[in-house]
Amino acid sequence: MNKARLIILVALVGCLALLSLMCGPKDKTVLATFDGGAVHIDDYIEYYLSASRHKPEMMPTEEDLRKTVSIKAMEKIAILEAREQGLDQDEELVSALKQRKRRILFYRYMQEQVIPSVITDSLIQAYYDHFSPQYNIKYIIRPVVETSTPEFAEAQKDTIEHVYRLLKSGRPFESLANEYSQDITTNKKGGDLGYVIRESLGDAKLRAVMDTLSEYAYSEPFRGYNGYYILYKGESRTVPVPPFEEARPKIWRSLYKTRQHVIKDKVEKQFEDISKDYNLVIHEDVIEQINQKAGAAPGSSTLKLLDYSSELDQDDMDRVLASYDGGVVKVYDLFKVENKEPDNALDFRDRLIVIAQQQIMGMHAESMGLDETPEIQEQIQMIRAALLRNELSIITIRNKVDARIDSLREEHKDELTEGELHRLVQKRQWDFEREIKAQFEERMKEKYNFEWVTGNFDRALDQARQAKEEQNLEVEKAKS
Repeated sequence: MNKARLIILVALVGCLALLSLMCGPKDKTVLATFDGGAVHIDDYIEYYLSASRHKPEMMPTEEDLRKTVSIKAMEKIAILEAREQGLDQDEELVSALKQRKRRILFYRYMQEQVIPSVITDSLIQAYYDHFSPQYNIKYIIRPVVETSTPEFAEAQKDTIEHVYRLLKSGRPFESLANEYSQDITTNKKGGDLGYVIRESLGDAKLRAVMDTLSEYAYSEPFRGYNGYYILYKGESRTVPVPPFEEARPKIWRSLYKTRQHVIKDKVEKQFEDISKDYNLVIHEDVIEQINQKAGAAPGSSTLKLLDYSSELDQDDMDRVLASYDGGVVKVYDLFKVENKEPDNALDFRDRLIVIAQQQIMGMHAESMGLDETPEIQEQIQMIRAALLRNELSIITIRNKVDARIDSLREEHKDELTEGELHRLVQKRQWDFEREIKAQFEERMKEKYNFEWVTGNFDRALDQARQAKEEQNLEVEKAKS
């Protein structure tokens, strides 16, 4: 599975984690007030637990509470101020919110429609039913991927057949795995995957071959999902079988990890069907022109390193790569996928497809009513708030910082070298940001009549201590 497509699944896990954080009882006892809102105990505790999750010794204090409440108050005040300035009507912000909403709905669609069709209850049960015995499995692999040329694939096949002849001549499996296997996580261990069961192998072909092997035997070369293999089945061991409900979460995670290529294939198939209803058009001529401007030559490998950021101007970044009923994908959208430019033409196309999948399948999810759940509505509100705060920060803080830096550069350009000037800017930028931000927050607190409600601090600290103790126990349990 290539890196860009994997982003879908990684983001999904993060999305599901966010949902779990949002669950649980809410305490609306007020810790601070301002015109148009308040900061509650649940605001404080959620922020505190998130910040201290990996710091078991970080117990709550009044000083920390005041800092956190001030932060949460400014987050809410910033939204009020952004709306007062009309930033919620900004076209770019509205467009960004629409894209983020579709992305959230895409994740929900994955959660409800795609993943359960792969990781089924029957598959989880089959995994559990064969939990013991487990077998020591080793393999030798010569990978073949989507972008491999026929010549490369044939060379990999020739190599695995050569390894098989060496095995038959008496060479030890572990020695050949060390020398010829191209899985860097196992080859120096003699190809050892550890003790596994059938369903813990993600590749259906590997599972089938494992079934046919006797203990202490190796297979003939065969083609699997990721290339050419030789599989070795070693000794078996019997392990205690935990209760089903205890084992189920670990089984699900194992299946999710090993079945990602199946999930990807399912997404691609459903996207192919759904995109027809939205009249998706990929503008191949624009893609080719952009890649050539970034350094691709006609007929060159899609893996050749390209320089998009240096060669593309703003007009290039605004060009439309794909259009569909409900939106477009522009070049600059591809730079947001990993907050950096694509590496090559393959990465460029993969990012384009990822974004198109998220947007079109997100719209499909909306047509199914998946946006009507309280969790989705709350996430959309959180994203809208974040976009508003960011836009206000640009106007009230970042632009002023940039102006200060420009003035600083102008003042010292004749007396300092470029390197000295760069170091001076780096040194002063944080001071500018801190000063301007503090001034802005002071004005906002005065404008919106911010006030502490100190009488509720003890209650908040008691609840935070209890929540922290519970969190520490959960973290320790997860480690074990």
